[in-house]
Amino acid sequence: MRPTRRLGLLIPALWGADAYGGKKHERAMNDMIIPLFPILFPAGRPEPTQAAGILMIYVKGGMYRVGAQSSSEEPEAVTAARVLRNIMTTGGPAIGPRGFARREVRRFPMTLVTDNHTVRSLGRSAQLWDSLVLLEFEAALRQLVARGYSGRGHGGLKAEATGPVEDNAYSRRGTNLLNTKNVSASLKAFFVWKLLALASSPYRTTVFLDNDVLVLSRTFVVDLLTRSLRVSDFAIGVDPSRPPVWSHQYQRRKDVYVRTGTTVGAPDMYGQGLPPLCSCVIAYRRTPSVEKLLLLAASRLLLYTNPFDHTVATRQRVRQSDQEMLWFQLAQGTPDPSLRLMVLPEEYYCPAYWPSAPRGRWREKAYFLNVAAIAAGRRPTWTTRWGEYECHAVHFHHSHRHLTGAHPKLAPAAIRLFNERVGRGSSDKPACPADSPRTDLDPSPHLNCTHYAWGLAHAIEASSVNLFQATLQQRYNVTLFAANAK
Repeated sequence: MRPTRRLGLLIPALWGADAYGGKKHERAMNDMIIPLFPILFPAGRPEPTQAAGILMIYVKGGMYRVGAQSSSEEPEAVTAARVLRNIMTTGGPAIGPRGFARREVRRFPMTLVTDNHTVRSLGRSAQLWDSLVLLEFEAALRQLVARGYSGRGHGGLKAEATGPVEDNAYSRRGTNLLNTKNVSASLKAFFVWKLLALASSPYRTTVFLDNDVLVLSRTFVVDLLTRSLRVSDFAIGVDPSRPPVWSHQYQRRKDVYVRTGTTVGAPDMYGQGLPPLCSCVIAYRRTPSVEKLLLLAASRLLLYTNPFDHTVATRQRVRQSDQEMLWFQLAQGTPDPSLRLMVLPEEYYCPAYWPSAPRGRWREKAYFLNVAAIAAGRRPTWTTRWGEYECHAVHFHHSHRHLTGAHPKLAPAAIRLFNERVGRGSSDKPACPADSPRTDLDPSPHLNCTHYAWGLAHAIEASSVNLFQATLQQRYNVTLFAANAK
C-alpha cells in the first residue's frame, strides 16, 4: 500500500518509538542470531579474556568478492595492519600537540577475524596479526537460507545461481551473495558477520578498524582505548554524508533516486537530531548493552526491517549495511540508559571517496589530497570552515588497483612513492625528506615518515587538473597526475 501524505505527516511522530516492533528484533536475536554463533565460530565464540586490543575483519573468499584484489596484489588489510604495527612498535612516549600530557605509545595485540580461504591467500602476511579467529560463514549462510531468510521479504538473501546453496563456496559456481553498492534490497551477509564478529571480540575494550583505514597517529589507539572509552562504551565516527542545503538540483536528483529505487546517499533522516555514523573506526567495550546493540542491528539486517527512510512519506531507499542498522537501532530501538555513546569527529578517520568516474569528480579531491600528502611523507588534514585538523587516520581505498583506477589518472611515480611510504612491496622504510616541516608530536629522527605528525597547508580550492597539479607540486614536490590527465 502506497503511503499517503497524511500518513507521511504522522511518520515523524514515530521517531522515538520502534514503529516496526522491537519484540520482533529481540525474537530474531534469541531465535536466530545467538544460535548461529556455534555454527559461525566452529572453535567456539571468543570470550573477552584479554584487556585491550585491535580487531580487523577480512573475508576474501567465496561469498565476499566485492572489491577484492587480484591474487598477486597486496590486500588493503595487509597494508593497513603493517602500517599500524610499525607505528605501535616504535616505542617511547609521544608529546601531544599544544602541550598535551605525555602518554605512552603502546603495542596492543591485533586479531584478525577471517576464514580458512583467506588465511591461505594471505600466506606469511597472516603473521602481522597476533591471533586469528576463524569463521565458518558457508554453514552459517546455509542455516540462514534454511530458516527462510532468502525471500524478498527478508531483503533477498540469495546466491548468484538460482539453485540451492552449494557445499563448495569456492568453486566457479560457488555461492556468492548479491552485494552491489546500491541494491539495498539484497541482504549483505558480510555485514551480518561483521556485526557478530564485533560482538564476539576477544578483548574487553576493542578498537575496530576497517581494512581501508590507515592509522597515521602513534597515539591513535591508546587515545581511543584510554580516553574515549573512559567516558563512553561505544565511540564511533560521524559520517560527513549528511543532507545538503536544499536546492532544486538536489531535489531533482533525489526524486530520480526515489523513482528508480536507487539508494539515497544522504536521506532526510540524517538531518533530524541523530547524524549518520561510520563504522570504519569503532572503539567499544564488550558490555551487555554494546553486545545487545550489535546483535539487534544484525537482526534488523536479517529481517530487512528498515529499507526506507521512516521520517518522510516518499520511499527514500536506505543502504543496507551495518552502520545504517546501528543508526536505526539507536533511533528506533528501546533506549538503553546504560549505553554511553560517543560520536567522534571526522578527523579521526578522514574519509574520501574513490574517484572512479571516467571524467573524475572534484568533490572527491580529498582522495587526491590523501594520496599526495602520504606520498610526500606528510599527514593529511580535515578542513572545515573553522580550520584544519590533522588526520589521526585516513579512510579511503588505497590498494594499487584503486590507485591506478582513479580519475583523473595518477602519475606512476606518485603511485610508486605512495606505495613506498606505506611499505607496500618492500620491507624497507623510506627516508624522510630533509626539508619536511616536523612538529613536536613525533620528533624522533629514526622513524618512518608515516610516523610523523605533519600538517597539511590550507584547503585547496583549485577547479582544474593543471591548477590542482601546480598547487600540489608546490606544496609537496609531488607530480600527482599523469601527463594526459584531464
